[in-house]
Amino acid sequence: MTYSITKEIRIHHDDGWHYEFLDDDQGCIEVSSLQGSGIEVTTGTLHIPKDCIPHFISVLEELK
Repeated sequence: MTYSITKEIRIHHDDGWHYEFLDDDQGCIEVSSLQGSGIEVTTGTLHIPKDCIPHFISVLEELK
């Protein structure tokens, strides 16, 4: 048997949408934007290399 352990973090908003962050175990973080009630619909997915995360965060901080 093969097992995998995944790490998942979600940011939920009261309006029904949320962001989901997943470690793909291949050096990238997958960020998905989901919305809907009952049935989740993915509206977009980003694949961010782990070595790029500090730069990604810096840009978000500048836009804040």
